[in-house]
Amino acid sequence: LIWCGAAFGIVTAVVPFILDEEDASLVPVFMAATTAMACVCLLLAFFLSRGTSKPAPGVADSVAEQERFLSVVEKQCEALKN
Repeated sequence: LIWCGAAFGIVTAVVPFILDEEDASLVPVFMAATTAMACVCLLLAFFLSRGTSKPAPGVADSVAEQERFLSVVEKQCEALKN
């Protein structure tokens, strides 16, 4: 939804350049519509992402394993220096 909101924001910025002088009366209408859709998408993305701050199952174990691996590599590098 964040990408959708960003896309609507870009469309809002580009609408005046795409619609020529012959459609000048439609430019404010399209700009208002795309701005409203961008705001709705961004607000939905904000409110839907509030409860998903927990990492996926197994991620914490993977990070812990990577930390152990990096500590072993660090110890080996220090041993090589001495």
